[in-house]
Amino acid sequence: MLYQNAWSATVPYLPRYTMLEAVAAEETPSRIVEWEASDEFTALCEQQARMIIPAAGAQSPLHPFFFSATLPEHQGIVSIQSRTGPRARCAVFFSSEIRAATYASILLSGLKITPVQFTAAEFADTLISLSKVGLNHFVLDRCPRCWSFPITVSSTIPNADAAVAHWSFVKAVELTRANYYLKVAQHRAASGDYAGSRDIALLAVAHVAPDDPRVHSHLVAMAEHLNDAVLLMEAKSALQHTRCPDGLPFFRNIEWRMIDSALKI
Repeated sequence: MLYQNAWSATVPYLPRYTMLEAVAAEETPSRIVEWEASDEFTALCEQQARMIIPAAGAQSPLHPFFFSATLPEHQGIVSIQSRTGPRARCAVFFSSEIRAATYASILLSGLKITPVQFTAAEFADTLISLSKVGLNHFVLDRCPRCWSFPITVSSTIPNADAAVAHWSFVKAVELTRANYYLKVAQHRAASGDYAGSRDIALLAVAHVAPDDPRVHSHLVAMAEHLNDAVLLMEAKSALQHTRCPDGLPFFRNIEWRMIDSALKI
């Protein structure tokens, strides 16, 4: 069963930057790539997950944690072929409305999709239903600008608790990555490289954290340093629409706290 709700109607604005696609096509700096492959990165992700899981699990059973869309003419839920690892068709889900809407805007434009959203229990039930028709894997928060992505076997999510735990770990990874991108951006700004700092923040918007207000706030500051009126307008508009994690008030004391302040750049 798919649980329909027009999340698209609640996302009237997506972060848009004139320079975004050009910067998104650039290679990620090697220091970020190397750090994301380190044991320190893994440990910080696990630490963040331990903070997020209890708060997420305490939410109402009716809280929507997962978002996706169905295709027209009874083609079913949005899915994609995996590029690495086991070759499998994967259902595509997102952890926030902004992420779902961004994916739809970039890769599903022109299609008459039907937005759907799920509580944790509904998500687990949906995975069971999809497995019965041969869709045995899923991906959560696939970046629409990247060719590779991690996939998960659906049978590892048998119930609502497992769904919340998986959601929480994915959010922990995203937060840990966003924290480091911001650290690198702040380091460049401190050295006077405002253009370089801007580009790191735009990379974060494109690939890591389109719904993180801290990134847009940093872009406001960089636009002011660079006297870039267009970027300033775009960043202020994005910040206005991402001041709170969409639908996730319990993140106010968790997700926006940078617990890796001791990281060396």
